[in-house]
Amino acid sequence: MIALFRRLPLFSLVSLLVTAAQPASGAEPAPLIPRGKLFAPPVHGAPLVSPDGKRLAWLGATNGVTALWVRPVDPTLAAATNATRIVSPYARGAIRQPAWQSDGQALLYLQEVDALGNAHLMQAHVDSGIVRDLTPFPGAQARLIATSPRVLDEILVTLNLRDHRLADVFRVDVRNGALTLEAENPGDISAWYADSDLQIRLAQVLQPNGDLALSTRSDPRSVWRPILRSGTDDSLGRVAGFSAGGTNVWLISSVGAPAPRLLEINLATGKSRALSQDARYDVLAASLHPFSNTLDGVQIQRSRLVWQVADTNLLADLAALRRFRDADVDIVSRDVANNLWTVSFTQDVAPVQFALYRRDRKEVTPLFPETPALADQSLAPMRHFEFKARDGLSIEGYLTLPLGVEAKNLPTVVLVHGGPWSRTGWGLHPESQWLANRGYAVVQANFRGSTGYGKGHFSAGDKEWGGKLLQDLVDARDWAVRQGHADPKRVAIMGTGFGGYAATAALALHPGAFAAGVSESGPLDLLAMIQSVPASAPGMRAALERRVGHPTNDLERLRAHSPVTHVAKIQSPILLAVTSRDPDIPLASMDAFVTALRANQRPVEYLYFPEEGASIRSLAARLRFAAAVEAFLARHLGGRAEPPSPGENFESLRR
Repeated sequence: MIALFRRLPLFSLVSLLVTAAQPASGAEPAPLIPRGKLFAPPVHGAPLVSPDGKRLAWLGATNGVTALWVRPVDPTLAAATNATRIVSPYARGAIRQPAWQSDGQALLYLQEVDALGNAHLMQAHVDSGIVRDLTPFPGAQARLIATSPRVLDEILVTLNLRDHRLADVFRVDVRNGALTLEAENPGDISAWYADSDLQIRLAQVLQPNGDLALSTRSDPRSVWRPILRSGTDDSLGRVAGFSAGGTNVWLISSVGAPAPRLLEINLATGKSRALSQDARYDVLAASLHPFSNTLDGVQIQRSRLVWQVADTNLLADLAALRRFRDADVDIVSRDVANNLWTVSFTQDVAPVQFALYRRDRKEVTPLFPETPALADQSLAPMRHFEFKARDGLSIEGYLTLPLGVEAKNLPTVVLVHGGPWSRTGWGLHPESQWLANRGYAVVQANFRGSTGYGKGHFSAGDKEWGGKLLQDLVDARDWAVRQGHADPKRVAIMGTGFGGYAATAALALHPGAFAAGVSESGPLDLLAMIQSVPASAPGMRAALERRVGHPTNDLERLRAHSPVTHVAKIQSPILLAVTSRDPDIPLASMDAFVTALRANQRPVEYLYFPEEGASIRSLAARLRFAAAVEAFLARHLGGRAEPPSPGENFESLRR
């Protein structure tokens, strides 16, 4: 860490050191929270202050349909008739990536326009209410690349007009919608980056050997030249921004380091220096001044969010925000003067709260919670933990304990995150709150192969899906038992995607460790999963071959790590759920797996969701599945269960 950044002690929460609160004598378990509230979708999101600081826009959902809303920031004006209104027409397609036009006269957003998920860039004028499609080309996929407070009348977008596989860059005049080709994709560019003058400075280029390179050019007529290359173990990184004039780029990358760090690279010379890094955790994001483009802060996700700041004024701002609420704070948007912010407060026992912050007054004004249905519920805190796996690797995670009961010998669920190339972070998790409310201790471990803990932790999961990675989950179960929280005879394992695979594989490869398992969309045959990747996605195929196993070189390993190979070893009850169009689990394969379990007289429950796509996504289906899981866990572990409502009945899903 160089002296540019100062650590804010109030946010340096490497370990929460929270002890489980013991209930008072005669304490009662918390009331059951209805599933409809626990899994209620977000109602509010993405509050954005206009460049002049006079208006506020946000995404708001009504009856499951999301629209873009706007109102004056001034509360006296906001209270006026018709001051708060919708500026995007209601449509079934999702709204994504909302942003203020730099002149503050309109809002820009991506709107899905067809069944294929293609999105067009829309422009909604705030005063007139006129909505215009800036990319009105059938079958086109648009992306907003850049806006800038220095260039009021233009934006940069990508469109695939020449070839549906290639995205070229276009300059759009927001006054009249005129498009001008800015940069043509030669066929190997997967991402474009522009500076605050809306000049394309960088491109992410696929190299002939399959590696990625970050490349620059002197002018539009020059050839691209690499300034940074990433290998198989590296993350090339995310562009955080450019310095004034576009001479330097700030990049979060793991190239040449054990974990992603913040680099400053001179585009002319290619020379780089590290501005912020952590020996164990990934640098998450960087914060820039909205107009001057000076770098003022960096975020690192440890057990909780840590800020490291270069601007001493930001220290006072973050301290003021922390006084308002003990939460992880993020800056969502800023006006050009950098005086008015929208911020988010993330907690474990409350939904994300959005607020306005005035820097000159150090004043916080609450706006709205992300999920109002959970705002008044009694929720359980998450406690950070760390233990050593059986081979000595440090494993971190979070423990959520039910309220109102003694934290000893509890029925327990090891809840496995998907991916596995992701991580569980501190905050409000509907699934862990649901399980804790039903009386279960919930263990969420960031096992090897999880992101956020550097390249060593990530690559330690390579080709270990059914090996050491799975052992980490058993070790997490054993840790909870040693702490006295978990009853060793009443521990289940549960997850979706990779988590579903892990649940099934754990019952097959570690019989006796878990009393039950719940698998949603969990692959059964790793070889078949890799071979099913289409030829049009060679990068995905290469990643799976490296991280999971090669179909030829690692054939025996793939078979040994596949639950389908060990179906006869499964002893504990299992609940399996599959959809009609899951690319990783052909329905015939799941049918055969369940048939084998039943032939061996193993207790299995099998649910089929014919109306769902690659996973169980609709709220109605998720509630039916949650009702089934609740009943299953209550039977086998002894937790509480809410009776299913008529709309949550799952009996017709049995197969």
